Amino acid sequence: MPRDRPASSRAETVSTWLIRAVLALIVMRLVEFAPPGITRLRPALLLTIGTLAFVLWQGAAYGRARLLRGTPMFQAAAGYLGWAMLGIPFALWPGGAFETVRAMLVGVLVLVILLLASRRPDALADDIIKTLTVAAVISALYLFMRGVEVVQDRFEIGTSLDPNDAAALFAVTAVFALGLARRATGPRALAWLACAVVLALAIVRTGSRGGTVAILAGLLVLAAGMRGSRRLLYGAMAVAIVAVGWQVAPASYKERMIALATGEQDYNYTAYEGRKQIWTRGWQYYRANPIVGVGAGNFGVAEGDRLEIQGRTGKWSAPHNSYMQAFAEFGTPGGGLFLLLIALAARAGFHSWRPRARPHQHRPEVLAGLVAFGVASYFLTNAYSFMFFTLFALAALLHRAQDDPADSASVPALQGSPEAGAVTRRPRVPVRMPSRAGVGFRARR
Repeated sequence: MPRDRPASSRAETVSTWLIRAVLALIVMRLVEFAPPGITRLRPALLLTIGTLAFVLWQGAAYGRARLLRGTPMFQAAAGYLGWAMLGIPFALWPGGAFETVRAMLVGVLVLVILLLASRRPDALADDIIKTLTVAAVISALYLFMRGVEVVQDRFEIGTSLDPNDAAALFAVTAVFALGLARRATGPRALAWLACAVVLALAIVRTGSRGGTVAILAGLLVLAAGMRGSRRLLYGAMAVAIVAVGWQVAPASYKERMIALATGEQDYNYTAYEGRKQIWTRGWQYYRANPIVGVGAGNFGVAEGDRLEIQGRTGKWSAPHNSYMQAFAEFGTPGGGLFLLLIALAARAGFHSWRPRARPHQHRPEVLAGLVAFGVASYFLTNAYSFMFFTLFALAALLHRAQDDPADSASVPALQGSPEAGAVTRRPRVPVRMPSRAGVGFRARR
């Protein structure tokens, strides 16, 4: 039995590194920086499938049983994907709906991988937070060095992350970086603080008003979730970060933020391509198709059909609002499932946000990141983005840790094969031996 321990440890280490690569390639779109010859091979999809196969192989019955007994979070995600699949034949453009659902499937596979991957969900959650933050800093540095200016003083990364999308990711991970600094000491804490500053400055570089509002909301939630004097400390740091960003921001960015604060009506209110008019048309598409919607990824097709009926030409706009997008593209059942996913994630994040939470489970940055993403999604098309599924998976891991405290990072790692009944433990932490299915370690009180 001792011979199995190094092999089990190596397998979990390999799966952890595979997960890091999947998150970096898919969520932060680092795959877009690869040469065209490599991107044509769909490395992100292949890596996701390979990682799932490896996790299933090394997890065996243990992981599958844990997933089946997992919370309604997995069932809600599976139902969301299933409803999107059912809507493909009824979509305005079934081919486009199929491609969109295939991308959604990758996001759900990432969720499944994370649920199956580790017997210590707290530790895996920390690893996800670190991976996303480091990948975001790499993207931010790339933005500073080689970002493309799309309009005045607004820069984007790669081919699929426009300034607003990038700003949303930076807002979430800036909050994560401050949470990591809270749990670190010495040079590591300073390094995570520096990451938060870099990410905040990257939001200014994008010129995104939605990203700015998102990070402000996230910083407020993060500071409110701190204990004692740290609440004031992190509140002061949030103010300092905002002040530095404002000082280095270009004049055009300041003008856009002042216009947002004063309610000045710009093209977003008056133009056909402006967000307000797009949202109004989106709710009209929903009312015309309240059951199945227009189909996954078909909002732009509905826009094109409307222009054709009116005998006009123009832009086939994206929804620019995730909540309206879910209802317009998936109808009432799909939109309801989207809201259910958000509610389940917020509930799990709230238990880790509370200042009175157990020290090893206190992660206020998770709820803060969810709030930042939720605020940004009001201006973005994120109803089935990879970042959405990853944040949902992060909340699912925390939910598992809360339901099964012995799986948390505060409990010594259980080694050996649970299926074989091999468990090592510290003498002062008595545990109940697992069942034959390899499920359930609970500390005695």
